[in-house]
Amino acid sequence: MKQIGQHAIVIGASMGGLLAARALADYYQQVTLLERDTFPARGEQRKGVPQGRHTHALLAQGRQVMEDFFPGLTRQLVEQGALLSDTLAEARRFIGGGHYCQTQTGLLGLMVSRPLLEAQIRSRVLALPNVQAIENCDVLGLTATEDRERISGVRLIRRQTGSAEEVLTADVVVDASGRGSRTPAWLESLDYAPPEEEQVRAGMGYVTRIYQRQPDHAQGAKVVMSNYSAMSFRPKGEISEADISL
Repeated sequence: MKQIGQHAIVIGASMGGLLAARALADYYQQVTLLERDTFPARGEQRKGVPQGRHTHALLAQGRQVMEDFFPGLTRQLVEQGALLSDTLAEARRFIGGGHYCQTQTGLLGLMVSRPLLEAQIRSRVLALPNVQAIENCDVLGLTATEDRERISGVRLIRRQTGSAEEVLTADVVVDASGRGSRTPAWLESLDYAPPEEEQVRAGMGYVTRIYQRQPDHAQGAKVVMSNYSAMSFRPKGEISEADISL
């Protein structure tokens, strides 16, 4: 593909940042990922992903996009324990007060833990010859051209004794730091007008609970889904088959 720039910086090396880096790698000579955490061993949780312990599923379209970026990804994840499943044919869903019909869709999703998925994506991204990552660093702010026409890079400091502030210049900076993003404050400090803000408040939360099941539970369905209003909870040791056979 046509190169459109020399250097791109991505702040945050979680899933959003990793996939942004993969996309940018086709168009920039060098891509640098900046991550405040230390990358964990494969399959281990990390502090920067507090939702990582919850149940996760990679839906069909997302899986296909990642497969296009990383050929063979699905096979590699299945070999490491992920479950490939037709999202309607092999799942039993009770949502909004009713059962969903089970039918063949050809839409194959992956039941895979977040740490395993992220580790596999990270290893594939960092294997690209023009992608590098700097771990254990804090981004302190953005830099701009003298005329303030564009952002020109970032200021950072490494979490090492004796480290001093550094400036990395770039043609483009992508903020993939998530819920803790400081970009609005950084832009304001450079005298940029704040962007118009739009919020959609879902007002929902979710939890994960581990159940022990047998192969014949739920008529052998690989996945059982329910919304919170329909779930039945029992004290430990009093879980019946009805609780998992929706």
